[in-house]
Amino acid sequence: MKKPLLTLFAVCLFAPLLFGQNATAPKPSVRVLTPEEREAVLTQMRSGIQAGVEQLEREIKDTSSNVALRDVSYGALAELELNRDPHITEEMLRRALARQNMDDSSPDYGNLPWQLNNNDVHDANAIEFGSQSWGPILLGHGERLSAGFKKELTPHMRAALVALRSHNVPVSYTNIYVMNTVNTILLAQAVDDHDALARGTRQLDNWIDYTRSNGIHEFDSPTYYCTTLNSLGLGYRYAGQSETRAKFKSILDYLWKDIAANYFAGARRLSGPHSRDYDFLFSTGGIELYLAAEGLLDPPPYKKLDMEKALVVENETGNAYHPAASVISASGLPERIIEQVWDEDRTRDRYNYITPQFSIGSANGDYGPQDKMIEIELASAKNLPGISVVPDIFDAPYGLVKTKDRSQHNKPTHIPLHLTTVQRKNILLALLDLDASHEKETTSLATNILLPTQADRLMLDGKSLAAGEIFQQKAKVNSVVGGREGNGCFVARIFHADGAAGEDAAFVVQTDHEGLQKGVARYTVYHYRGEAKKLRDAHVRVGLLILADACGDDDDRLQELMQELRRAPVEDKISKKADSDLWEVKAKIRGLPLEARRDMKTRATLLRAVNSHEPESPTLAINGEVEKLTLEPQPVTSSARKH
Repeated sequence: MKKPLLTLFAVCLFAPLLFGQNATAPKPSVRVLTPEEREAVLTQMRSGIQAGVEQLEREIKDTSSNVALRDVSYGALAELELNRDPHITEEMLRRALARQNMDDSSPDYGNLPWQLNNNDVHDANAIEFGSQSWGPILLGHGERLSAGFKKELTPHMRAALVALRSHNVPVSYTNIYVMNTVNTILLAQAVDDHDALARGTRQLDNWIDYTRSNGIHEFDSPTYYCTTLNSLGLGYRYAGQSETRAKFKSILDYLWKDIAANYFAGARRLSGPHSRDYDFLFSTGGIELYLAAEGLLDPPPYKKLDMEKALVVENETGNAYHPAASVISASGLPERIIEQVWDEDRTRDRYNYITPQFSIGSANGDYGPQDKMIEIELASAKNLPGISVVPDIFDAPYGLVKTKDRSQHNKPTHIPLHLTTVQRKNILLALLDLDASHEKETTSLATNILLPTQADRLMLDGKSLAAGEIFQQKAKVNSVVGGREGNGCFVARIFHADGAAGEDAAFVVQTDHEGLQKGVARYTVYHYRGEAKKLRDAHVRVGLLILADACGDDDDRLQELMQELRRAPVEDKISKKADSDLWEVKAKIRGLPLEARRDMKTRATLLRAVNSHEPESPTLAINGEVEKLTLEPQPVTSSARKH
């Protein structure tokens, strides 16, 4: 259908960019898919959706199955997208509607459970996910439904609007706030509720105002960027007011500028740190379907897709939004720096540096138990896992151990990094401040740097590692681990690591059976390893230096980088005072001074400086050029279809 990305996108001939002076620099050109090419991608997606629908139809018949109610609602939409019998859609939706609380005297009036057949999971977001397809079904496919069913559906939609209004979602909770907003707008349109429509429009303006000032809070998540694009695309397709649709277009343009800037063709994924990433190793997620639909990624065969992906298909056909070449032009820049903030606290920012050979990125602060705040990728035709930093209490940092969250969902988790980062291009200084005192009993407290075993070379202190087999190689403080894949290299040095529970830190590079199955080795610092106990250590410090660079296709340059990082001077001190314990670190690499300071008692970042300059923290900037979420009048396509 089309050539791989590395040859698909042609970069215009232009002079090297001067960061901070690129306002007049030529923009790279990218090629958008033709309608025929995009339809070929969608055909593959529909094949995966059909397999998912057929499985759902079998599961629904089993009343003991743990079918998610949202899958039933999305499946009802998928049946219409696949031009199957609309009576199946009606019967599916009736199953979901039968589980809705229709007691208007109940405080839970209008709400939906998470699962179709039981109440084991208690997730307040069930109303957003469970009702998300209802507006598009009626507005986009209503002519195929019977008049009797549409009349039956109307009171349930009105009840859902009450539940959506009652669900107090913080504006920073990006995917759910946007979903609540779009659901409100589309359901209000479908039942002609002018008050609810006005409320949804106000919510949209509120999110725009917040994001203009503070950036996209749920930043660059491979999973939740897909969820957010689902909602925004539905808003763009079906909002009845042209002004509202223009707002959705502006938001989509802004989000796609972020996506395109952070897309790393060399690893075929959204690179850099992620707010929420359920795949600790490969950063896979639903965003890949949108990347494929825009030609940024060659689509794999979609054997079976989950039912939420029906929204991707819904948004990619007909009256659809697609980013213009100018919007995704940053994906064609061979070298780029992305700087952005993600919170009201301007020290919570994100930095990503991408070259043809590698990407290296970091985010300051903490987001949550699935955040990936340090991430390095090496360009490769292989499917290599990313190089990331994962502290854990399971002695299994691969994200394969799952625990129940407060809603009873099983998810991979890691303990907070409590991170301070300083980055300039390919040089990164990171300070971790681990808190073991809030964790349950454990036999291990460790910080891990995940390493790709299938890289062309992995080394510890200049000696090759047998990464393709199970091994353990002792290391020590200031040891340097590194790797090379093709012409890209990285090296990492842990210059400080505290022990816990009265033990000294122990350093080891190792593989285990579970990791080898996933192609992952790890450089591990065991802060504690022994009998199961409740640890009391509230501040376990880890200091890292990481350097990535282009290198030749042999190991000489990798050896040089390891020596360079080993020789880099580091000043590391703790200053105890009555009201604060200050951890101060200064390092110099390639003549570039880096400095970081943390207040250990408050876990606050006090200073991050490169050559005595602190980060400017723009909301979103690509190679120094600030991208703004503008709401100037923009042309949109014809009005949304009406039921």
